[in-house]
Amino acid sequence: MKIKKQIVSQHYENRKKEVLLKKNEKSTSMWHEKEEIRNKIYDTLIKEDFTIVEVGVRLAENACMIYLRDPKKMYLVDPWIKSSGYPNHSKNDVFYKRVCEVFSSFDNVEIIREKSETACHKFKKDYFDLAYIDSGHTFKDVLRDLNAWSEKIKIGGYIVGDDYFGEKNPDKRVKWKEHNYGVIEALHAFLDKNKNFEIFHIDQEKTFPLKAGQFIIKRVY
Repeated sequence: MKIKKQIVSQHYENRKKEVLLKKNEKSTSMWHEKEEIRNKIYDTLIKEDFTIVEVGVRLAENACMIYLRDPKKMYLVDPWIKSSGYPNHSKNDVFYKRVCEVFSSFDNVEIIREKSETACHKFKKDYFDLAYIDSGHTFKDVLRDLNAWSEKIKIGGYIVGDDYFGEKNPDKRVKWKEHNYGVIEALHAFLDKNKNFEIFHIDQEKTFPLKAGQFIIKRVY
């Protein structure tokens, strides 16, 4: 386990260096902000008996942060295919290879190279303790993923999401308008129809959304 954690930590640090070496002020500030808030989220939520899925993995820096909390089992779901409007996604074969180099030999990690709407059918209801949703960011994509994976969450389990940005929560560091983000609208449309989920707060101030566009919802029944 110690060696595995060293491998994961090294990959995370390598990714961090890649981002910081670009000296892009927006990317750097967002990296640090996400790092800080994700540490708080995972320290609060994750227990060692958790079964977790991340939907939308890319280069797995977030998966590394999750793995270092010692979940029982972790699934990494991503088709690693080119996405319209995201030029960096043309490198997805390279991204997939790098993720496999880190995690493919781990017996408690399974990499699933499939679209979200296909991969979700591999799992029974009430299977996961936590899902991290970070796949397509349009209204249609986010609502699809929330509906698909919410059925797989145990009572008392969580969905954590990324990029809660848009007109109601703008951020100049994020090209939310250019990429037609619908995360905000999709989340609240989902909550309106699924009363068994509610917003979960990790602080007494009941901050929502959290820094760097992170949000948490919990299945309450």
